[in-house]
Amino acid sequence: SMKEQSRAAFFVAYEEDDTAIGFAYGNICCGLETKGDYFWLNELFVSKECRNQGLGAELLEYVQAWSKQQGCTYLAMVTHPTNAKAQALYRDMGLELESLVWVDKYL
Repeated sequence: SMKEQSRAAFFVAYEEDDTAIGFAYGNICCGLETKGDYFWLNELFVSKECRNQGLGAELLEYVQAWSKQQGCTYLAMVTHPTNAKAQALYRDMGLELESLVWVDKYL
């Protein structure tokens, strides 16, 4: 379950028979560069049998609209450098692809 004070959001796409076929998950964050709230998209997933049918784009459009309604002015995510299909989707939807170095550490 999510923490009561969490600003996380989970979106699920279903078939007509209530079978889950995709999801998006992320968090509303606050940043200095964005001068306020932005949405960090942690995961965007579409089941294999439903890929290349526009569902990923629909989910991403929904997440963007929802984020804007929440007052977010920016959306960010990472994708694997070899995930060409995801990169093409993001580029086609007007997102900017940038080079970066991911830095992390388990605490």
